Amino acid sequence: MSDEHIQAADATTAVQGHVAKAMEALNDYRISECDIFVNATERRASLLAAQEAIAAALTVMDRTTWPNRGDAG
Repeated sequence: MSDEHIQAADATTAVQGHVAKAMEALNDYRISECDIFVNATERRASLLAAQEAIAAALTVMDRTTWPNRGDAG
């Protein structure tokens, strides 16, 4: 495997880690029986955490030299 492939594999792992954090944050909420967030402040914080994780994932994506589609393995 070439250095480019190794770096791309490492970046893929990093991106997926950030995606997992975002998904966890997006799923961190409770809604009352009245269909209202139990704690809107916490929900806002979880949305910001998801946004930060997505931004981190995009940074990794942008800073990575990705193999050509046919070379991705």
